[in-house]
Amino acid sequence: MIKKFLYVILFFCVLVFIKFFVSSYSISYTLGDFKIKEFSNSDVMYFEISYEDNVYNYMFYNGRKLTKKRVKDVKVKEVNDGFCLTPIIKGMDSYSVCSDGAGLVSKSVLENDRHEFSSTEDFYYADSLGKDEYVLIWKYDGFYYMNADEQKSINIFDKDRYSNDLMFQKDKYLIFPKYGDDYLFSEFVVLDMVKGSYKSISSEYKINYNSKVVGEHNNSIYIFDFTSNKLYEVNYKKRRCKLIGDEIKGYVKYVNGKKKSASKDDYVKDKYTFFEDDINFVTVDKNFYFYNINPDIRFKYFYDDNVKVINNYEDNLYFVSGDNLLRFSNDGVDMVVHYFEFNFNNGNIVFVYNK
Repeated sequence: MIKKFLYVILFFCVLVFIKFFVSSYSISYTLGDFKIKEFSNSDVMYFEISYEDNVYNYMFYNGRKLTKKRVKDVKVKEVNDGFCLTPIIKGMDSYSVCSDGAGLVSKSVLENDRHEFSSTEDFYYADSLGKDEYVLIWKYDGFYYMNADEQKSINIFDKDRYSNDLMFQKDKYLIFPKYGDDYLFSEFVVLDMVKGSYKSISSEYKINYNSKVVGEHNNSIYIFDFTSNKLYEVNYKKRRCKLIGDEIKGYVKYVNGKKKSASKDDYVKDKYTFFEDDINFVTVDKNFYFYNINPDIRFKYFYDDNVKVINNYEDNLYFVSGDNLLRFSNDGVDMVVHYFEFNFNNGNIVFVYNK
């Protein structure tokens, strides 16, 4: 009898946990002059606040809590010709979202702060990264490495390499050929972006640079050599490279994490890619971004639309404008790195990891 009673209590506790801490919910309520929509799941809290014909939205990367109706007050501040709203939310550090009458903008855009920066140095690090932020910039013979605790150069190659199309980032790892000969390579480099150190993977194969990273699965990336029509698996944690597809063996791919047979022709015609999708609640379009929960509400974070978006991690968005690498967060835009080379090359040379 006691055992049965304990099972009932356990079952009830599981239901309470699911209802109040795991399951999603969406509610609407009114707070003074503000109409509020509140959405929560196990990963994010999302709010929309309607005020004077504008809808302001906010996202927090916090799991849901026991209580609902989290907004307790909304502060309104007039800035230039627009308004900035800051919700006071129980248990969260909030931030401001502004409107210029045409749409949502950051406070710096509303204040016409252009964050212009120039330096007589070709390379300048503004020392603005947090302890959990890591930025690496390709400098042709290796990388500039930056973190709150350290700045250094990582020199890997004896001579400059200007093309790095095969460089691939997976979480905190950068995987790329150990560039040497002009046409073929037989080693890979695995660089740990947190430690700022690297190891090599030796291979018995000669792989042509006329190749492409076509997919990933677990701790491996997959490279197809268009010259030899061979498919290779590179396990960057076990540090090994295997030939897993050719005209004799046949070919494979991964669909939803499961191995399937594939055809050579579709690899040759560049039709196959199989990358694991990371959950991302933000989509960026030049100098606008929107939360995927409601893509109709667009937010202008920077004044200039001629930007190159590098990466976004939760509230941090990294982008290149001119010869500067900048970071937008809810607090505004910060200078990260000035690098003269960005004027000529900003493609696949900046890598960011947030721990």
